[in-house]
Amino acid sequence: MAYSSTAYQEFMTASQGLEGYLFPDTYFVAQQIEAKELVALLSKTFEERVTTQTRNAFGAHGLSLSQAVVMASLVEREAVSETDRALVAGVLYNRLKNSWPLDIDASIQYAVSSLECVGQKDCNWWPSSLSAADLKIDSPFNTYTNPGLPPRPICNPSLSALMAVANPTVSDYYFYVSDKQGALHFAKTLEEHNANIARYL
Repeated sequence: MAYSSTAYQEFMTASQGLEGYLFPDTYFVAQQIEAKELVALLSKTFEERVTTQTRNAFGAHGLSLSQAVVMASLVEREAVSETDRALVAGVLYNRLKNSWPLDIDASIQYAVSSLECVGQKDCNWWPSSLSAADLKIDSPFNTYTNPGLPPRPICNPSLSALMAVANPTVSDYYFYVSDKQGALHFAKTLEEHNANIARYL
């Protein structure tokens, strides 16, 4: 399946409804592999890598597999290091347990880009800046205005993000902000969070 517009459309058709369950990894495949074969390989790898033990850990935190994959996709886009991912997962659990909105910028990026990028192979799915209007977008992926998790994953999460959801860092943090270098700064209260915003942004 050499990369082309046709191959792209074949892959998108074959993978429809499987976002979140196509395991991201390094694969060695035949250059002319069929789209459905590639999708089957990515899906099989997900089933193999997300073990029964990991699935049980999701359940111990009150999440179904589908809910855990959605949360892991948010963690994937919000944090880079394993340490930060576990902390972010802990923040999301804290917010869910207290019925707070998740306020995830990555889900807003996904909602905004979904209006422009679906069906296009070259599109910026993750705009670097969001406007005040973007934060009010009418979308089930708007975690500022809708409670709980989005309805579907916003990306295919790595094993690192999935493991962060299975084994989150327990803390009293409810907030975090990313500075201009991409480092995350966590806070327990809104006052601390606002101080971090003033300091790092």
